[in-house]
Parts: sequence; C-alpha cells; structure tokens
Amino acid sequence: MKFKSFFILFIAIFMLPWFLTSVKAEKMVLENKYAIFTLSLENGILGVLNIKPKCPNLVIPSSFEINGVVIPVKEIGVPTGEESDVLRDKSLLSVFSADSLPLKIVKIPDSVIVNPGAFFRSRVDRFIIPDSVEIKSGAFEDSFVEGLEFPTGGPESLDGFEKCNLFQIVIPSRVRSVPPRAFAFNRNLTLIVVPKNVESLSGFNGCSRLLRIFFEEGSNLRTLGENAFQGCVSLKEVPLCDTPQLSTIESRAFEGSGLEKVIIPANVKELSSGSFRECQKLVNVIFDPQGNLEKIGNRTFSGCKLLTKVLFPRSLAEIGDHAFEGSGLGEVFFVGETDTPVGIASRAFSKGLKIIYTQRPIEPIFGNLKILEAFKLLSASRPRRTVYLSDVPREFGETLSKVFVVNEEKVLKFKRREMMFH
Repeated sequence: MKFKSFFILFIAIFMLPWFLTSVKAEKMVLENKYAIFTLSLENGILGVLNIKPKCPNLVIPSSFEINGVVIPVKEIGVPTGEESDVLRDKSLLSVFSADSLPLKIVKIPDSVIVNPGAFFRSRVDRFIIPDSVEIKSGAFEDSFVEGLEFPTGGPESLDGFEKCNLFQIVIPSRVRSVPPRAFAFNRNLTLIVVPKNVESLSGFNGCSRLLRIFFEEGSNLRTLGENAFQGCVSLKEVPLCDTPQLSTIESRAFEGSGLEKVIIPANVKELSSGSFRECQKLVNVIFDPQGNLEKIGNRTFSGCKLLTKVLFPRSLAEIGDHAFEGSGLGEVFFVGETDTPVGIASRAFSKGLKIIYTQRPIEPIFGNLKILEAFKLLSASRPRRTVYLSDVPREFGETLSKVFVVNEEKVLKFKRREMMFH
C-alpha cells in the first residue's frame, strides 16, 4: 500500500510536468488583471500568441499556471522555422490585434525570445526590455513605438526595430553589435548615441532625417557594417575621428548619404566597395597621411560629383575599378617617397582627371601597359628618377601634356610622339 502511494506521488510530482510539456497542446486562453492571453504549449515551449489588453500599462507575465503547474514563458509571437501543428494560423502577425487599444508601456519578461513580427504594427509608446531578452530581426517592425527602456544595460546584440517611430536612440551600454537593418527606415530618427562598448555598428539605412551621431569617449568601434547609414540623406558629417579603433568600413556603409565631409581614421585599412558611392554633397575627404589605409575598393567614391581633390596616404597600395568614376576629381596626390607602386585598376578615375602629383611609382599609368583606358590624363608628375618614352603608353599621347619629375628642375614635355626637355 505504501509503495503504491509512493508511486502515485512520484507520478504527480515528476511525471505530470513532463507530460504537460511534451504532448502537443491546443491553443489556450488565460486571463489576469492586465490582459487576456492566447497561449501555446508545444514540445515544452510556452509561447504568447495574442494579447488583448485591459489597461494602458501592460506587464507580460514571466510564467503561467497550467493545470496546477507553473510553466515559464519562453517565446512571444509565432515562432519561425519548422512548421508547427499548433501554429499553422499564419494570420497571427502580431500579439496585438489591429483593433487593440493604444498602450503607454509594455514590459517584456526576462529570458524570452521575441520572434519576428511579434509586435508588428503595435501601438505602444514605450517598451521596457530586460537584457536577457533575445530580439529577432523584425520583432518590432513597423510599430509606433517612440521610446525604448533597457533598465539593466540591454542585450549584447540589438535588433528588430525596422520602420518604427523612434526619434532618438541611445544604444544601451552592454550592446556590442548592432546588426544590419536593426533600425532601418526609422524615418523620424534624428539622433544616435553610440556607447564605447559597441564594436560593430550597422542597421540605420534609410533613416532619412538622421542628423547627428555621437560616439562615447573611448569608443571601441572597429567595424562600420554593410549599409550602415545608406540613404541617410540628412546626415552631413560623422565624427569618425572619435573612433580611433575603427579598421573597416564595409560595402555601401554611407552610400547615397548627405555627407559633406569625412575624416578617415588612421587605423582604417580598407574602404570596401561602394562605401561612399553617390554621396553627391561630399566635398572633402581627409586621409591621415601616416595612416594604414591599404585599399580603396570598387566604386567607393563613384558619383561624388563635388569631390575635386584627394590626398592619398603613403600606405595606399590599391585603388579598385571605377573607384572614382563620375566624381569631380581634377587632381590627386600620392604622398611619401617609396619604391612600392600603387596599383590602380582600369577605369578607376573619371576621364576628367587632369593632374597627378606623386612621389612614388604608379603602375597602371606608366608601367602596366595592359591597362590603357583608366582615364585620359592631361598631366602627371613622376617620382624622382629618369622618365623613358617607353614608360608612357602612347594611347595617352593625345591628352597628356606634361610629366613632372618631382624635386627636379627638368620638366619632361611631349606632344604625341615628340619628347623634349626644357
């Protein structure tokens, strides 16, 4: 008899919770003082599918009691990935119905996953989000949220706020990365504050009213990611000089933005393809002469029509295809006497380029005869050494008028096939 009682007690304590969380349950509806919740318990995971609020301030519970067992909430919104028997109703785009009352505050519980579309088009003024919450891309997309509160420093990666109504963003102190599209197309956003712990920054493309970006002193930012500020047409200047650890500016990071001036920090080694493409207001690009820049990628500054002069650092080794095509460049400067040549790709510059001043060899112009259509030179300068007729591709003869020998009194001139010293 005692053994039978013990067995029943064992089943009640240990087996019932397992049974409840392992069978495939139907949707269920539970209610508290804040709202009516539609839930799903499947394969041990309790999710919140729909909420009908009763008051303007909502606290989503961290757990629910189901058949006498307290089960923690693990997910908010419809999960993605494998098809679920319980969650086949794809009409559930958001936990809030379209006719839900506008809410002032919604507090999300600890240690939950907020799935894509969970708060899609929700009318909430402010969300309170613990740092243990995992936010999936698109979780708050197109919502009318105006403020975010991270009381304990925020998660390490911040994502999911595309097309919201945010006016300013102070990135939480614990955040280390902001992935692509995280805050894309927040069209009312005017201000971003980036704390020093952020190492990778992206995700603000299409923020057409963005005016200012501030980096906290001691910034550890190392990477500006793809499309980071693409299409930010109101952004005139970014204080990259406050990011001394920055080493990479990835593809299309500032493409089509309103930048008028940019200072490239000394540690940047590569400007990836299209990173400043079609910045039609860009007038001034400043490279640190003693910097570490090695490569300017394809189409990096193409279409920058107001950019007329550039001084390249000594470290530069390669300029990619169409890098300055369609720009306003008339003069370029290569500084630093060295025998290491600069590799310039075909059509790297526009045909309007007139003068090159250099203290180092430029391979595709005077050495690499395979690249003959990089641009039509009107004049160029040459390192301090003898210039031979064979160094100059005859295809440039119709436009090239002067070759300057740097630090020498002799100026080599030629017209088409004639060469003479003066």
